[in-house]
Amino acid sequence: DGEGDEEDGEANTNKVLKLRDDLVYLSMREEPDLMKMIDILDALQNVQHSIDTPDIVLSSSKTDPRESLGMVVRQLRKHEDNDVSTKAGILYNEFHKKVLAERSQMEAEERRRKEREEHKAQKKKEAKEKRSRKKNMDSLIESRREEEDKEREEKAHRKEKRKAESREKKERAKKQKTKDDGKAKEKEATKKKKKKAASSSEDEPSEEEKEEEELWTQSSGETSGSDSKDDDSGVSAAEEEEEEEEE
Repeated sequence: DGEGDEEDGEANTNKVLKLRDDLVYLSMREEPDLMKMIDILDALQNVQHSIDTPDIVLSSSKTDPRESLGMVVRQLRKHEDNDVSTKAGILYNEFHKKVLAERSQMEAEERRRKEREEHKAQKKKEAKEKRSRKKNMDSLIESRREEEDKEREEKAHRKEKRKAESREKKERAKKQKTKDDGKAKEKEATKKKKKKAASSSEDEPSEEEKEEEELWTQSSGETSGSDSKDDDSGVSAAEEEEEEEEE
């Protein structure tokens, strides 16, 4: 059935185009055959509802668009013959409505096509923006992660630095304490040494005492010597007295 309709349509198109060419030819003559022209117009009226828009708007001449069926009947509306002008007017109105309807349909299809393309483009744009946002989000997350890692590293570095400074401070304090303790011990030892030296000097006699002791020692020796002499002289005197008595 589809093939039959297609064949009928093609035959109808060929018939319409043949009528168009004949009508164009007659309209261009100075004294056209009006009866033949009216017959063509009647024949076109009989199939007007089945005439497709392309057959109305397509020209028989590639160089002159006025040689289309629509343009010919448009011109014949003003023909001096009343029958020709009337029939041409009826055809023109029918063709005009059909062309407008076809144009409206084409414009609607064009709008729908554009809408589909715009919708497709919008979806593509949204998908691209989504990918871009995801990429930006991933980049932001990665950037934030890098910042956090950097902050942790800096924090750990500061902590390690504080520990090192604290150790260094404690070490300095320890060294200083050791140094101070050494000085204190040395000072204490010196103090004890001085105290001991002072105590020893108090126990020993002074020079005056030594001189006085020597003086006393010498005086004591002299006194002992004189006493011995006195004893000897006493003995001699007694002996002398005894000798005298014997005589």
